[in-house]
Amino acid sequence: MKRTISIKLLTTAEQNAALEDLQKEFNAACNQRVPLAAANKCANRVALHHICYYAVRGVHPALGSQMVCNAVKTVADAYKTFFANNPKKRREEWGLLAFKSGFVHYDARTYSMKGNLLSLFTLSGRIKVEMRVGDFQAKYLAKGNEVAPFIRQHPTLL
Repeated sequence: MKRTISIKLLTTAEQNAALEDLQKEFNAACNQRVPLAAANKCANRVALHHICYYAVRGVHPALGSQMVCNAVKTVADAYKTFFANNPKKRREEWGLLAFKSGFVHYDARTYSMKGNLLSLFTLSGRIKVEMRVGDFQAKYLAKGNEVAPFIRQHPTLL
């Protein structure tokens, strides 16, 4: 079972700036995909990837290939969640979702953990951040369950 846990990061001012830059770029990439997903009525991650990967990669080259793929998955998952939570909405009514700042999805290729250090992808290269892990989080980390750190803010429908 996948589990999401919150871990306090002890970042410097420079690391905060790098993470904020990544958040802005990631959200911009997600927002660029939304009209393509809506126009094609596509909530399938693989199909959406084929529709828009190269267009978004060309506009956001600093984001990196894997983060562009994560943005595709994020948009597809947001539409699936929207329709699952709004069953009265018909699939023909594809509104535009808006991703606001504070959202980045990391996966196994964009982060790694060693001891109490977390290595994270940023636009300016990887940064190593010290983590403050509580008892609850340590329990799940010790089990070896797959834990993906991410900051998530639900998209809003325009």
